[in-house]
Amino acid sequence: MNKKTDLRIIRSKHSIKKAFIELLTEKGYEGITIQDIADKAMINRNTFYLHYQNKPDLLNASMDELIEELKSTLKQCSSSKTPLSGSMLEQLMQTILEKIQDNIPFTKHC
Repeated sequence: MNKKTDLRIIRSKHSIKKAFIELLTEKGYEGITIQDIADKAMINRNTFYLHYQNKPDLLNASMDELIEELKSTLKQCSSSKTPLSGSMLEQLMQTILEKIQDNIPFTKHC
């Protein structure tokens, strides 16, 4: 039986990552504290530590998630039995570029 992830956990992680991305743009990686992330995400510091060990752990988890999303996008196109049309290739590239654009603060700090 599959155990569903608690929606509170999903929301907390989403809020933490969103706050982290915004703070990367505002302060840069070195200027961010866990308290900054907690304040911006409107969570308690303890909630942060329930999900991540520290700031590098959050960065690594976020980068891993981005890479998995990109792999998934590529896999969807490569699993197709038909060759990629121009429009399919354009859509694939657009999706990849959007993922990168949405996560530019992460790519600058890796």
